[in-house]
Amino acid sequence: MFSCFCSISRPVFAMSSSPINNVPVTGGPVNSSGVDNNFAYHVTAKLTDDNFLLWKQQIEPVLKVHHLQRFVVSPLIPPKYLTQEDADMDKENPAYAAWEYQDQSLLVWLQSSLSEAILSKVVGCVHAHQVWEKIHNHFQAKTKAKSRYLHGT
Repeated sequence: MFSCFCSISRPVFAMSSSPINNVPVTGGPVNSSGVDNNFAYHVTAKLTDDNFLLWKQQIEPVLKVHHLQRFVVSPLIPPKYLTQEDADMDKENPAYAAWEYQDQSLLVWLQSSLSEAILSKVVGCVHAHQVWEKIHNHFQAKTKAKSRYLHGT
């Protein structure tokens, strides 16, 4: 289970704090997929059109420390059903169920770190990797446009 402190009115999930600077901590058991079962992080600056590098500086280390990059960069999504018989009986692959839980938990946390203006740019995204890709594509396009403007081309 992910636990999350976000810059919203209340935490999505509660988590203990370290005695030093009252910083949310993790350290819970790692599940069989290698992902921390506990996840806490306070995002101090929500992503806006003007602070991508600051936001990214906060987010990427959290993804790394919790082994979550694989959910946002080239994700390997297990098949929902292992066989046609499973599909006919709607018997979901346990690996898919575990992946979906982690993915949706990360999606909630990522979305909570976005300003309303940026959140509107990811409407329709249903997986964490889709949000990650849309955000990066948006800011890459902005950077290229700014570079063209500055170089007068």
